[in-house]
Amino acid sequence: MRQDGGFSVLQRHGAGSAVASCVSPVTGQAIQLATLNPTGDLECPGWCALQKKQTAEREDGVGYEPECVQAGQQFSPQQCDEVYCWCVSENGRELPSTRRLRSSGKTPSCDTPQCPLPFGDSISHGAILCGKVSESVEQRQRCEVLCHQGYASALPVDSFMCDTVRKTWLSDAPLSYACQRVQLLQTAQAPVVLQLSLVETQQGCHAQSSALQASLLHDMRAAGVCSLQLSPDQHSSLSLCDESSVSLECVNEQSLTAYITFKARLSDLPVHALPDLHDVDTVLSSENMLDGVMKIIGSGAYQSVFVSERSTAFSSPTSFGCSAGYQQLPDSSGCVVCPAGSFSSRGRCEVCPPGSYQAEAGQDLCSICPSGTSTAASGAFSLSHCVSKCQQSRLICTEKGDFLSAQKHFLSGRWLCITLQGDELSWTAADEPITVEQCQMLEKFEALAASSLLLDSMDAVVLHSDSSPLPMDVQLRQCVLDCARDNSCQHVAAFREADRTICDFYSTSTANVQCSATQQSKGFLGNEEADTFQTLSCLLKVKVGAKPDLTVLRKKGHEFNTAGEKNFDRLSFHKASSGVYRTLVFQSPAASLANAHRFCADACSQESCCDGFVLNQNVLSGGSVMCGLLSVPAVLQCSEGDWDVAAVAPSSRTCGAGLKYDKQRKRFTFELGGQNFTVTDAALPTSSKNKTDYQTTVVGFQRIYLWTESDMSSRPKAEGACKAAVLLEAPELSDLVKKSFDVLDSSDVTTDSAKNTSSQKYGLFKHQFTSERAQLWCLQRCREEDLCHVADLRDEGPMYFACMLYPDTRVCGAYDKPLRQACSLVLPQELHTAHQKKVDPASSVESFYSRAPFKKMVSYSVRSRVSVSSKPITEGFFECERRCDEDPCCRGIGYINDTAAPDVLCLTLNSLGIQTCGEDFDTKWRVQDCSSSAVQTRPYPFGWYEKPVNQWTESPGICPSFGLRSPSQAVHLKDWKLLDASSVLVDSSVSAFDIVHISRDIAKDLESVRDWCLAACEEHDSCLAVSVASRESAVRCVMYPDSHTCLPTSSSQHCVLLTKEPAQYVYLRTVLKPDLTSVSITGHGTLLGENEVKMIGTESKSVTYFLGVPYARPPIGQLRFSSPQPADWTGTWNATFARSVPSCMQPGDTADFNTSEDCLYLNIFVPTSVVVTHRGAASVLVFFHNPASGLLDGSYLAAVGNIIVVTASFRVAAYGFLSTGSSALPGNFGLQDQAMALQWVQENIARFRGDPAKVTVGADRNGADIASLHLSSSSSSSLFHQALLMGGSVFSPAAVMRRQKAREQALSLGRELGCSASEPTQLLTCLREKPAENINAAQTKLLAVSGPLEAWAPVVDGVVVEEEPSTALRSGHFLSAPLFLGSSAEDGLISRAKNIKNFEQLQGRADSKTAFYEALSNSLGGDDANVFVKEAATWFYSLHHSPTPAGYNVFSRALENATRDFFITCPSVSMASFWASNTRSSVYMYHLPGDMTHTSTDLSMPLDVQYVFGVPHVPEMRGLFTSTERTLSLQIMTYMANFIKSG
Repeated sequence: MRQDGGFSVLQRHGAGSAVASCVSPVTGQAIQLATLNPTGDLECPGWCALQKKQTAEREDGVGYEPECVQAGQQFSPQQCDEVYCWCVSENGRELPSTRRLRSSGKTPSCDTPQCPLPFGDSISHGAILCGKVSESVEQRQRCEVLCHQGYASALPVDSFMCDTVRKTWLSDAPLSYACQRVQLLQTAQAPVVLQLSLVETQQGCHAQSSALQASLLHDMRAAGVCSLQLSPDQHSSLSLCDESSVSLECVNEQSLTAYITFKARLSDLPVHALPDLHDVDTVLSSENMLDGVMKIIGSGAYQSVFVSERSTAFSSPTSFGCSAGYQQLPDSSGCVVCPAGSFSSRGRCEVCPPGSYQAEAGQDLCSICPSGTSTAASGAFSLSHCVSKCQQSRLICTEKGDFLSAQKHFLSGRWLCITLQGDELSWTAADEPITVEQCQMLEKFEALAASSLLLDSMDAVVLHSDSSPLPMDVQLRQCVLDCARDNSCQHVAAFREADRTICDFYSTSTANVQCSATQQSKGFLGNEEADTFQTLSCLLKVKVGAKPDLTVLRKKGHEFNTAGEKNFDRLSFHKASSGVYRTLVFQSPAASLANAHRFCADACSQESCCDGFVLNQNVLSGGSVMCGLLSVPAVLQCSEGDWDVAAVAPSSRTCGAGLKYDKQRKRFTFELGGQNFTVTDAALPTSSKNKTDYQTTVVGFQRIYLWTESDMSSRPKAEGACKAAVLLEAPELSDLVKKSFDVLDSSDVTTDSAKNTSSQKYGLFKHQFTSERAQLWCLQRCREEDLCHVADLRDEGPMYFACMLYPDTRVCGAYDKPLRQACSLVLPQELHTAHQKKVDPASSVESFYSRAPFKKMVSYSVRSRVSVSSKPITEGFFECERRCDEDPCCRGIGYINDTAAPDVLCLTLNSLGIQTCGEDFDTKWRVQDCSSSAVQTRPYPFGWYEKPVNQWTESPGICPSFGLRSPSQAVHLKDWKLLDASSVLVDSSVSAFDIVHISRDIAKDLESVRDWCLAACEEHDSCLAVSVASRESAVRCVMYPDSHTCLPTSSSQHCVLLTKEPAQYVYLRTVLKPDLTSVSITGHGTLLGENEVKMIGTESKSVTYFLGVPYARPPIGQLRFSSPQPADWTGTWNATFARSVPSCMQPGDTADFNTSEDCLYLNIFVPTSVVVTHRGAASVLVFFHNPASGLLDGSYLAAVGNIIVVTASFRVAAYGFLSTGSSALPGNFGLQDQAMALQWVQENIARFRGDPAKVTVGADRNGADIASLHLSSSSSSSLFHQALLMGGSVFSPAAVMRRQKAREQALSLGRELGCSASEPTQLLTCLREKPAENINAAQTKLLAVSGPLEAWAPVVDGVVVEEEPSTALRSGHFLSAPLFLGSSAEDGLISRAKNIKNFEQLQGRADSKTAFYEALSNSLGGDDANVFVKEAATWFYSLHHSPTPAGYNVFSRALENATRDFFITCPSVSMASFWASNTRSSVYMYHLPGDMTHTSTDLSMPLDVQYVFGVPHVPEMRGLFTSTERTLSLQIMTYMANFIKSG
């Protein structure tokens, strides 16, 4: 599939197929087979080359020969014929307003832009055309977007400038989906403006405007002013107001203006009541609405509010516009939806700014790109367009888009390290590979310039030196890594000496560094005690002198534990609640963290009471580094992995900068270890102002460094220099907090060290807390945190306890885990002293849970599983709701009856996952497995329920991870076509569909959801289309089988896909299936078929046929006059040719007729376009017909309708219905033939891509009379679901005959053949011995005497035909299936019986004509008519003819009319009337009038049957029909196919 939703030219015949077709990208019509290129791959010519070939061969009448470029792969942007030149888009379609006369000498400018589009390759449904513009020296193009006919640009600007030198757009680039289909106007609104004055005693306008606005809207609704009555009975109305309909604006304190807008969507207005826009304008602009508003203003409570004498009102004409998400065209002629890559703002489509994207059309905002990513330009329409800084560079990135630490440089080819910011560490470059782990450590070192070194320092302390023959770049890496592992190593100096690499390792001794801080002063940000320094510099000492290759690398001390006079551990904590006794501030923006760390470590080492320090880098006062020296801190918090520090979820505490806002003084307070600093607006940089999260923008780095051997637990507090330390006041702790917790047993916890679990960690120092008080403090902190579920106190050593808080991590079921597994907490380490919060099931329910209308969840995540079987049903349900209320990660509940346990369970759900098997969807077709389950969701209140989406957690990272599972198979979008609006028709009556909801929490990436749904559809070959639409709580995928319906056009047909509901995206499968030329039939063997291409109008259609397939054993010999027996063939059956005898023997047949007793065969015609399925896909027509000659070809009807056509022969006349009314010769064999053929179809049609649940039975003439009996048969009515009766019905007097009549005819036939025995068994034995031709001659002679409508017919035997049709209908014993009946003016007794007349003439019986017409006359009125009825009817229709040739012609026409009306037309009308009155099924009728029957074609087959089966399109017959008749045939085939597919 192409970007614009069109077909790809190359279409494979199934996944992995070695055959492919070249198709039109517009229609998908196959043009030729693909060929192999020299590399062995399938390829097609470009669409331009294909169209050029078609034009040359006169197969495509485009009117000119296309001009191609790039070896036929693309159209030349300019195309010309003999008169005009014009511009075309990439698919060759003409662009409007570009056509120019060649004679004018001016050709259109069709240049394409030299600047690439940032997203996509071209403009869908249009193109960009440019002209050159010269501005000074720079070369530029001025470009504009031109859309195809019927489309318009939704962009806010008309032209775009392209810099042809830099190949960049100088403004926002055009959007790939700028061209959108023009739609009709969608809304109407009528504004009313009121000028109102307040009574002087009232409050001022500003004080009560909001209350007045709400009150006025309420009263307008109550008075009916906001309602438009749509019908006289007042029961149907439409609201014209919403919450924005009334707006008040204060002019001053005593007067105001009220703006009232009545609004309506045009789609909500009934066409029968308001047929055009003028009517809508009249209704909305009527004085009634204005009068209604004024009545409200002048009555009731408003009399004391407004001065009515000063009130004035103005109304404006109705204006028509567009719905939200659409933009009105400049000429107000229509609307276009704001495309993907844009958003709707105040009725305009605005391009998504850089750093955002919008994947859906018609949205009112753009989604912000994930953290750390942005877009290369504005107008992004996919999440995949959000890329990181790395992805925009030429460097290698990780899967998350970060810079890969270790990589081979694309220019130098050398390996080196890259920082997270994308900076190259050039000193790490080497030819040898380097690992990511090594680079992560090397990044913690920095290369020093010579100005930062003290060379030739002989007093420098060297730990040791290494000498190596390795190259400098290789050995340097190793030396740095060795230094990193040694806490006492501060820097490394490496250089070459002779042919060796020398590394000197320098210690952290103060002798190796010379730091100086200058311009010391007191005070910083309102803290008078802070020591502030304007500069800080540190010089490192090395013993060697200047060398050209000398490289000195220093540890970034703040990244390591350090050893020295005091050893300091770098803790994971960021913040100390107290303990800072002295603050050092380095106010220069150039101050480095490494220098400040060294300075603070030295300062802390000089004071015995210093237990560590907190190091901070911030943006305050132009940028500064702060160091707070610590003494006896009480609590450490904000650990690096905490859920709020890692931005996973919010917390009730404050980390980051620790900013607190003082409302009274209107300033922030910044806290560092108990020391407070005042932050005014002047102290914040411009970049940090107006930010919603100051905490993360002010502080760039903060970390705690603790003296490893601190004696704080034993020494006196606040001694010496540390007296100024801010000590933590002893918190008030109560044992009552324990009542909110239960002790957590370790057996209830699963330990998984590999699990990444969110947590919060606190350090509680033992000099401040006993273990008991630490326990209470930890529980209290957990109670304050909404997300905390478990509190665990751990002893971390001699100095402090660790308080660990965990959220609820339970997950006891998901799509890949058993539902009934134990629900346990999963934590990364074993617990020490742990408690968990209690859940109060007695609290009130806070949320309104809505029922999810699905029976099954095939992929979902269960949080907890609680048995509530001991409680009343309602109480258990409420408890389940409360449990979900108290769980921040709960998005819904399952209140289910687990019949496997058995138990009533409450499941709280982390995700509702993938929801299938809708409860309330009346569908006849499923893709998902909806078989019964042990989990019952009926009756109410059992089921699945959703928490309101606005109450879902805003911090999903705190919850157990759960995502959309991968599609069942890879999806290739080239196998799908994105349909536009013209190819889709919404029809709420569609009954074949399947709905899947994918919960919004796992459906963040719409493309992944789309792929999942498409893959689910591809699992079932009957699935042909998928619609995707966003809902509030889920993405809704609706899957469909082939629901196309087609309407005929002048030369072809226009087909649309019927969908149950509208959707943003509708995808259609386009992959071509391989031709089905062999089918395995269970119990028999393999059928071999053949494929053939049929031309229908200008289109070619491929159909596979299987001819002469036996559905029963030949009814010959001892099987003559007996029920059909199943076919017994095995092995391989060649069904590639029609059997020599396609029809069963009928009265009047001669030796020239291609008929036989061995005739129980059927023919199957399968369009290549239908899909294979184990359930079936295509609708099926089973048509019973015994052709007079040749084969009834069903391929044309199959191809046009995209249905499977099965034609079948069955026994008729004596062969099918000879009966003596006894068990020896019961009759009804032909009716049983039809039933057996239908049964064969039920068992086998799925193998031919057909759906056994969508079978229509059809027949014509006497066969239709017989087939109609299946509607009242309990045994065969289950074998089909619709009926097509052409020239016959169950109401026909000839549908059944009495047993006595049947017996008399059987005996007459026996006497004619010399079988005079009256005993049924003997008669049967005799008749079976007679040649078939003799039996047929005898029955023809009898019918010539008695009349053709006295022929053998079904008898009511109580078994096959259980009761009289009239009785069955009256008692309701029939299948109320959709029905299609019809008749033709050509039909009648003579046309049906002419073979009998001809046969008699061939026998030399001179009086045959007279006897024939007497027999016909005798037939009039049927078995029950008396002589007076016959005479009256004869007189009425013949009007006294004379016994001359002309008289016989008059009588022929009269008798034809009489018998047609009595036996065909009137019964058909009666059946249709009965069906319409007594069933809810659809009933359709047709009639082929007399003027359509006067044709030169052979009428051996009824003309309506010829039209239905496409005979006018058969090459051999084409010349016998006019173009009008061929068009009529196409229309009739389309209508019939639509009925067969959808009723």
